Amino acid sequence: MRTGCPRSIGCKIGSGMKAILQILFILIPVVASAELQVKHFFPDKDGLLGHPFFWTIELRYPVWEAYEVKPSSCADLQIRIADRNATEIAGEMRVVYRLKVIPVALKVNCAPTALVSDRRGQSMVLTGKPVFVHFISGDSEEIKFATAKWQSQVKKHRPVLLYALLALFLVGQIILLIRRLYARTPKQALLRDLRKAVVEVQRNRLPVQIWRLLRTELLWGFPAEAHTPAELKRSAIQDPAMQRVADALHVLEMRRYSGLEASWDKQIVERGLNAAISRAGKPTGKTT
Repeated sequence: MRTGCPRSIGCKIGSGMKAILQILFILIPVVASAELQVKHFFPDKDGLLGHPFFWTIELRYPVWEAYEVKPSSCADLQIRIADRNATEIAGEMRVVYRLKVIPVALKVNCAPTALVSDRRGQSMVLTGKPVFVHFISGDSEEIKFATAKWQSQVKKHRPVLLYALLALFLVGQIILLIRRLYARTPKQALLRDLRKAVVEVQRNRLPVQIWRLLRTELLWGFPAEAHTPAELKRSAIQDPAMQRVADALHVLEMRRYSGLEASWDKQIVERGLNAAISRAGKPTGKTT
């Protein structure tokens, strides 16, 4: 005996309902996964003027759909997409947007918003948290560019500073040139040679040029090479300094004619050299 009624209307309806239920159970996850899922994270902190912070938006949707995020305009905020990272996982797209938000006013009167839209023109609006700008000092809401005036003053005075430095450089070069020319004059050269001779005499050595130095025309005012020390001393009877120079010449002449090994009076020669140094810087006239 067979059970059931395979050819009856009731059995056909029952089998049809069963098939429909099976199809619905299969389609429910698909339909559920076809919906757009949106998550976003907006930082909860005070911002700084001109310093960016990032707003993260995550979209999940099927691969056959397409969505995009567009930041909305705001006069007190600059909002733009910093980067976009898309990955596909089991037939589902996961797209993460990072929006850079930069406060450009000390008081933000508008909230940051972003528009999520698809290819059919449908869209939804995401709104971030209110933005509060942290004041560095004071409570003024006016932006003052203090450096602009300072920079203009620097630019204004820069040519004056350059000209002043150039003038100082030229003056320094002129002073150095004058000092070099003055050091090359005959009297300055004579003074340097006399001072070197004093050092040599203090070390018990007689420089070869000491006779020429003490007979120079710069000291006596006339050519003194052909005069004896006695004649030079008589010509300088009114000048005690030049008499000491003549005494030094007398000592040197005695040693010269007595031989190289003869003794000489160191103190008289040193006094004569010091007298010549003091006399070298003074004007000289002809002495008879």
